[in-house]
Order: sequence, then C-alpha cells, then structure tokens
Amino acid sequence: MKQLIFEYEKGYDLIMQAIENVSDEELNYKPTPEQWSIKQIIIHLGDSETVVINRMKRIIAEERPLLATMQQDLWTEKLDYSNLDHVPYLQLFKLLRSTMAEVLRGLSDDIFAKIGIHDELGEMTLSDVIQRYTAHVSGHVDQINGVRAAYRSEQFHGSRR
Repeated sequence: MKQLIFEYEKGYDLIMQAIENVSDEELNYKPTPEQWSIKQIIIHLGDSETVVINRMKRIIAEERPLLATMQQDLWTEKLDYSNLDHVPYLQLFKLLRSTMAEVLRGLSDDIFAKIGIHDELGEMTLSDVIQRYTAHVSGHVDQINGVRAAYRSEQFHGSRR
C-alpha cells in the first residue's frame, strides 16, 4: 500500500510538470470544440478530487456506501470552467491530495479492502479507488501533453502560411 499511496500523492507534481511554462494562450487552447483546454482539465482535476475524497472517506467510515457518478462534461459546461481561474483548483488539488495521503498512511491494511458500490462500476474497494484516481491523473497529464503538442503544431503550421 505504501507504494500506491506514494504514487497517489505525487499526482500534483505530475500536473505541475505537465503545465510548466504554459502560456495563457496555450492554457485556453482547445484542439477541437469538443476537447477540453488545459485550463478545463486542471479545474476538472480539482473538482474530481473533491468527489473522490468523498468516495474514499465514505468507504473508510461507512459500510458499503453508494458512490455516485460525476457527470464531468456537465460540470465543465454548467460550471463554466472556461471562465474560472485554474490556480485555486491547483491549490485545492494539492491540499486534498496531501491531506488524504496522510489519512491513507494511517490506515490498517484491512481498510483498503473495504467496499463501496459505484452506481456504474459496481463494487470498488478503497484500493481500487486509489488506483483508479492515480491513473486518472496520469491520463489527464497525457491529455495535457496532447493539447500542448496540438497547440505547438498549430503554431508551427500557422506560422508557415
């Protein structure tokens, strides 16, 4: 479990590495109208962390709690992520990850096998949730890198015209 918690906790550092030296224009760039900008990805990560912290704490404290799906595209649209400041969401993510990692380090190994019932995925152990949201950040870091590559490509090809 120690390694999994370590990987979970370093999510913030992965995000910060991915957005190093990002310009405002790049932060708001969307490769296509359907895809998210880097800013929207960052805000999503902050919001989704609030959801996953709730899930983990409920699994720890309750017996077989129900875990609701987050409608991420609706959150992005209805909460108008494009017009929000991403910086507080980075700070929120960092704070939530570090405080939850402290909670996780204090748990006995048997707690990681406790189960919650996700409304789409079914039974999930605490360990499953941690693994899923460790991978969640890695997936979005790949997405950020893809947006940055698309932005650079557009700038390069645009400057040749």
